[in-house]
Amino acid sequence: MVSGDNDRRLDLVVCFITSVQRSGPDMAAIPMTGTGPKVPSVVRFDKLATLDRSVIAGKVGAAPPDWLHEHRAVFCGVFGFGQP
Repeated sequence: MVSGDNDRRLDLVVCFITSVQRSGPDMAAIPMTGTGPKVPSVVRFDKLATLDRSVIAGKVGAAPPDWLHEHRAVFCGVFGFGQP
């Protein structure tokens, strides 16, 4: 999930995660932790979707905070926000 968990909003913005191994400036491998993907996976920062909360069945896992911090420049750069 990209957008914060916020009870005032009825939708969430999410990034796609794929197990198809690719590489590029707009994606990053996500670590396989206890709550994360079960196979090596890549986050596609250039592939976003807005989903209504009603279609979300539950939380699958969470990206480690240090991983999020390390890749925030990639995410911001994809959308032309510049360096955070």
